[in-house]
Amino acid sequence: MSKVLKYVLVGDSCVGKSTILIQFCDSFFAKNQEPTIGVDFRFSNITVENEEIELQIWDTAGQERFRSITNHYYRDANAIIVVYDILNKITFSNLEAWYSQIFSTAPETTKIILVGNKLDLQDHRTVSKDMGEKVSLYKQNSKKYSSLSLYILNFIS
Repeated sequence: MSKVLKYVLVGDSCVGKSTILIQFCDSFFAKNQEPTIGVDFRFSNITVENEEIELQIWDTAGQERFRSITNHYYRDANAIIVVYDILNKITFSNLEAWYSQIFSTAPETTKIILVGNKLDLQDHRTVSKDMGEKVSLYKQNSKKYSSLSLYILNFIS
């Protein structure tokens, strides 16, 4: 029997949460993805250090009107992946609200991973990697920071 891990994707609308979900689970880059209404869910079976894991990934809507239901998905989450768009400082500024909601709702044991998305467009970047790393280090439990581009499948830790 495989171990089950629950990951939840959160962040403002249009930062690329759904694209991350589809790319990871279906190995497909969805170029023109419609915003998520409510929540989407997929799973992927992976092997880590010879252990079979069923990774459940919950993609939450980023629009303000869905925020009240988003926090219900934090319960029993092993990790919350907070995503912002490196091209959009507003999505970076809104991280404070996401962290506040997470810290007031999620169990203390939940890991938090901060992801700066759309690295393939870094020539137009408005949020530096250093800024993301500083937020990641400052926030409790947020020990991981990654910039990523699903378009070119380039992961940088």
